[in-house]
Amino acid sequence: MGDFNDRGPRRPVGWWVAPVAALCFAWGVAQPLAASATPAVAQAALIATLQGDPAFPPELNQLLQAGQYPEALAFVTAHPELMGDEKGFLLDIHLLRITHQDDQALTLLEHRLSSDPEDGLARFEVAEIHFSHHRERPAILNYRLALAGTLDEGRTAAARARMEGIVQRKAWHSWMGASLSPNNSINDTTDITRMALFGLPFSEQAPGVDKKGLSFSGYIGAGKLVALSPGLGIRTNILAAASHEPGRLFDSRSLSIQSGPEWTFGHITHVSVSGRAIVQWLGKDLAMSGGGLSVHGDTYGDDQLWSGDVSADRLDIRYNNIGQAWNYRGEVKRVRYLDSSSLWIMDVVAARRGASFDTESYSEEMVKVGRLLQAPLSTFVYLEATGRVRRYDRNAAFSGMGRDDDYGQLTARFSKRDVVIYGAMPFVSVSASQNASSINTYDSSHVRVDFGFTRDF
Repeated sequence: MGDFNDRGPRRPVGWWVAPVAALCFAWGVAQPLAASATPAVAQAALIATLQGDPAFPPELNQLLQAGQYPEALAFVTAHPELMGDEKGFLLDIHLLRITHQDDQALTLLEHRLSSDPEDGLARFEVAEIHFSHHRERPAILNYRLALAGTLDEGRTAAARARMEGIVQRKAWHSWMGASLSPNNSINDTTDITRMALFGLPFSEQAPGVDKKGLSFSGYIGAGKLVALSPGLGIRTNILAAASHEPGRLFDSRSLSIQSGPEWTFGHITHVSVSGRAIVQWLGKDLAMSGGGLSVHGDTYGDDQLWSGDVSADRLDIRYNNIGQAWNYRGEVKRVRYLDSSSLWIMDVVAARRGASFDTESYSEEMVKVGRLLQAPLSTFVYLEATGRVRRYDRNAAFSGMGRDDDYGQLTARFSKRDVVIYGAMPFVSVSASQNASSINTYDSSHVRVDFGFTRDF
């Protein structure tokens, strides 16, 4: 692998994990603390609309009128029959929220959705909790799911107003994710010793086939909108990612920055044009740098989201002296929200790489289909099938044969919705993939299991 085989003195295996973990933990703790005071007034107002209801015992109404919310919550907890109707259920949720127990409120809501996946009210309240903590992405997902279910006119209007408000938020917002995969290396289910990285061939060394240990991947991002006029602003996003594989041969880090004008039309349609730059390291060496231009658009209506992207990037690939390459990519995606707990996703991608060496230039088409559904025991199940065809321009240099790759992957992801930590739920993902190539050196199969936390599915 050229210079990458000579690593020199190795740093400790987890040298970069601590900063990433610290950032993730700090964000997870600081975000709810910063937002915890925000919903208090709103929750008190909502509780005021419920107090005095003749269906509630006099003792409970007295506690509510006196503002003794912890005592009122204890009373409701001791009398679960009060949650049998919508008002009692809402009262319990709002009491949990005003006493700063949003994670417990999410757990209760997810239990309800497990028994009634089409309950738009419960899904709306899930979205409200994420919205109050400035978790834009899960908030929008849950508002759209709620709108696809049974929701009254008032909350329907509120959900649409909330999504428009999210689009117009000017403060910095952040997102993050992380997962662990045990006993997993890049090539742990095949005995082939040559494979492709970014479409480029190399010979795998012993460190890359270490079957023991844990793989870790994580990312953290931040974004901000600077408004120029109503419906127009400059949006900037920054994303950092890192991964660690057993043997450290494939450890990677990347940093990308994207910025440009964004036009918004309510919460319905968005159009953006942005320039971006990306840098990637493999181990301690700079592996790739570059940048380009992308155009994105999406529109939402009738319980479905259509989005499209077109991009062009010029990359300088440092490893193995590959040199310069142009990447072109077009994507069309459709999300169909079926009810308050299920959706369909279809994603179609066409891509083209023009490299300095024709043997590494190729055209690629990919289709991805996903289905989200509510399962028993407060569990979301997401199933996804991916198919990809890649055709190289020239015969492979080391074999003299033409190279065509057909790739397929099946993924099943299970997230437990009633175990909540700072608004995130644990998940386990199992995927099986296979690459069938006209050059058997590139044949491979892979089974991967990941564990982590998610705020969507």
